[in-house]
Amino acid sequence: MSIVAVGVIVAGLLHTPGESAPHDASAHTYVTPDVEYPVEIPGCETVLAPSEGEMFGVSFSGEQSYDNPRYPWFSGPKATAMSEALIAALPGSVELEYAGPADSLVFEPIPVYSTSSELPEGITEEDFGGSTYARGILLRDSARGSLSVSVTRWDQPVPECAAGQLDRRATHSDGTIIDTQDTWAEYDGNRNLIRTATAYLPDGTQVYASASDEDPRAPVGGGRYSGLVPLTIEELSDIVRTPGLRVTAQVPLGTPPPPTSCGSGTGSSGEPLTRESVERLGLALDDAWRAHAPEGVTLERSLGSLQPSEYGGRAPARRSVSPAWREPVGCTSISAPGTNCPRHQMNTIRQTRGTVRNARCCRTVRWSSGTCLRS
Repeated sequence: MSIVAVGVIVAGLLHTPGESAPHDASAHTYVTPDVEYPVEIPGCETVLAPSEGEMFGVSFSGEQSYDNPRYPWFSGPKATAMSEALIAALPGSVELEYAGPADSLVFEPIPVYSTSSELPEGITEEDFGGSTYARGILLRDSARGSLSVSVTRWDQPVPECAAGQLDRRATHSDGTIIDTQDTWAEYDGNRNLIRTATAYLPDGTQVYASASDEDPRAPVGGGRYSGLVPLTIEELSDIVRTPGLRVTAQVPLGTPPPPTSCGSGTGSSGEPLTRESVERLGLALDDAWRAHAPEGVTLERSLGSLQPSEYGGRAPARRSVSPAWREPVGCTSISAPGTNCPRHQMNTIRQTRGTVRNARCCRTVRWSSGTCLRS
């Protein structure tokens, strides 16, 4: 096994295996399986020696937009079409947990990273940027865990096989190449089961999907790890080949952008909101609006089209409200509002042999345009 001791001393200070751990009371351990080498990997003609890689942090802040001229293949309607294709690709026995847009496999805007982020020598934003991400919690019998998917335009050669990075490589008749891995990692003694599939598609798309037995919102020791991954390697391989996820896939005319996502600032106590209870509240709000709507005010969408906030079913349900001639001005809560919306996010990126991919998303909350309004 490989063990990394990481001291929380300063953001961005990362240690690779073999380095001494800093003498700090807040040190944590990160353990991964031993990597065998030399080794034969099915589907690989040659296998490179394992690489330790390195970890580095990059940040982005403020509002992220779907209309990013740096990535003309992506837009709000494209995100909606991709999300619908991803959800439709889930096996019939798998349920997507009811949550707000940020946790409902809705693809997010492609981040624009801070120019103040210090990157390792030879690494630029072009090496790891340009991806849109979607995440959600999946349920399948007693299996509960997360699914995260990223999509990016890929114009580089397919990386060579490297020990420790994949268990199998499959080449399909249309030229699609899929790398898969079934592995685990331990954080402070808590084992996280992880399955991944990465597809390099002939139209120049890379799709990366990771399924685990972890619910990142649950407390450690309180049901965070179910011990069962809700998707098999074969199912992940099918998902990353979904035609609707390709960067060149056409978007049907009239496809709307994704719903606005709102954060409540903190979670709330009480019973979790269900889809049925939120729909019941929505009907009541629609009735009240019809009876008492201010003259001359038109809603962009029904006031009753509520959604959970980003902190899950226990947090307030929210709806973006605006006059029809303006952009959405923010979020209106129908329960006790939280604090102001956080405006900072952090990604941790892992680089291995020239391939840079999102390793663990430490995002706290996405915030919507305008101001979170209190009701």
